[in-house]
Amino acid sequence: MTDIKVTKQIGRGGWNGPIAAKNGTIWLVTGGTLREGRIADDVTTTQVGRGGWTGNIAVDDGYVYLTVNGTLRRGRIAADVVTTEIGRGGWDGPIAVDAGYIYLVTGGTLRRGVIAPDVTTTQIGRGGWAGNIAVSGGYIYLTSGGTLRRGLVAGVSDVTTELVGQGGWNGAITVDGGSIFLTIDGTLWQGSVNV
Repeated sequence: MTDIKVTKQIGRGGWNGPIAAKNGTIWLVTGGTLREGRIADDVTTTQVGRGGWTGNIAVDDGYVYLTVNGTLRRGRIAADVVTTEIGRGGWDGPIAVDAGYIYLVTGGTLRRGVIAPDVTTTQIGRGGWAGNIAVSGGYIYLTSGGTLRRGLVAGVSDVTTELVGQGGWNGAITVDGGSIFLTIDGTLWQGSVNV
């Protein structure tokens, strides 16, 4: 087992919602808004989306994805992000986006769909899928019961995971550039996935 840990606190206070990261930038949903900041030793954020930001988020290829009221929405990243619906019904769990696919945890399963104007998904993971997810470099990361699990998603139709981190994995996660980020009690922590 690889023991992945977060060891560096990089954000203080207010990190209480879903997060996503890409290319050195991190996004946070809090208080109904979307906030953005550069990843650094002490991350500060500015508001880039007003009102209605209450669900899970993912970021890829210049877009932010949001699940709200059972729908999937997408908006171009800008100074004031506006979203449009691209998926109807059943979008009620954590999401992650990578390499043209969107991943969804719902009803204890993992589902995947091709990003399109009307996204549909198929099941690629059975049973035990409960917790937050992140996808990067062909791997999916899952927080489950305070642990971190990882599984291969590239070219796989039935995803299984192995334990890679023990204890304390209870918050929102995201992965970017070999780093994993975790929110714990309103703070943001960083660690390496390349152990």
